[in-house]
Amino acid sequence: MHPFELRVTNYLLDKYDALQFPVFPMMRMPTFRNFFKNITTGTYADEFAENHFSTMVSRYTSNAFVPSAGTGFVLSKRTLEMFGDEDVLPKDSLTEDYRLSLTLYQKGISMYYVLERVPRINRDGKLVWDFITTRSIFPSTFKTAVKQKTRWILGITMQSFRFKDIFKMEGIRLSGRYSLYKDLKAKVGNMLVMVGYPVLIYFFVSLFIPLDPIYSKGTLSWYFCLIVTIMMIERQIFRSVAIYNVYGLRSVFFACFFPPLLPIRFVWGNIINMTATAKAYKQKAFGNETKKKEKKKNEKVKEKKLAWAKTDHEFIESRVLKNYHRTVGDYLLQRGYIDPEQLQKGLKESKKIIRIIMYTLVKTQNEKTLVMTPFKIRPLFSHD
Repeated sequence: MHPFELRVTNYLLDKYDALQFPVFPMMRMPTFRNFFKNITTGTYADEFAENHFSTMVSRYTSNAFVPSAGTGFVLSKRTLEMFGDEDVLPKDSLTEDYRLSLTLYQKGISMYYVLERVPRINRDGKLVWDFITTRSIFPSTFKTAVKQKTRWILGITMQSFRFKDIFKMEGIRLSGRYSLYKDLKAKVGNMLVMVGYPVLIYFFVSLFIPLDPIYSKGTLSWYFCLIVTIMMIERQIFRSVAIYNVYGLRSVFFACFFPPLLPIRFVWGNIINMTATAKAYKQKAFGNETKKKEKKKNEKVKEKKLAWAKTDHEFIESRVLKNYHRTVGDYLLQRGYIDPEQLQKGLKESKKIIRIIMYTLVKTQNEKTLVMTPFKIRPLFSHD
């Protein structure tokens, strides 16, 4: 949790009944050396950056449905009391956070999406605008990612509501119905990769080997392919903007431009989503837990049931968490005692003073040793 998250929560709950803070996955700084090792975690970072930096904002501003992300989700006491003796979290739901937020939306309780940034000085002494967000390490292997996303897809697109419910729900604006449709279509859109990528491979091969065109130039299908290609480029541009604002320029390169035209991380993310969707269909049809059910004459038959599949998470090391702790410098900025430029100047001056002190100590202890040896300096208000 961001050190300001609870403070912002206390401020906003006087006015809003439900809050959702952005969730941005943590990942190691991407390099060519660790690219494939961290590629799965990178797909989470790309998708969450796109959804929580732009998509959720557009949903909120258009009064559409803003779903809960589970973590970073806040309910006021007023909202909790509204349920009375009812269960706040629905039973037998694989995505109880999504279902709860949809229930609130149907009751007319809009989710306030909190995308706010505050100035902070990072451990390198540079001014950064830090998102008030919840951060976590997401699954790093193909198997665990598929397991988690299978539950998400099954719970959201196959359990929370049906296609006809989009039109039947009362008191919902057109923008809200469209946002529900976008959530629901994932179970179809994710599977189109099975058709799209073979066609794309055929196209790339045709650039070097003479092959018959799948769609003749000038036909309706050819124009549709052109439109889809333009839409894909537009999507990558918007994703690049989101990733740049959340993770920086280096991550934009590895997420959207390595290699050009068809980024590996983008393809890998689509393959994970396709596999998870196929597995969700299988679990929907056959279940993922066998439960014995009593029948007449004491006969026992097997009943297929959907069970909540827990995801094994990795946890952040304490030394990494220290970089996110609130510092004296953060407090001074928040109270308005100094501005970011003054804090940066103070940090530089403190480094100079510490160097002088250390040099004096070394010189005093041994007059013959005047050569300074490298050492790590901890300046005032540092995030290190």
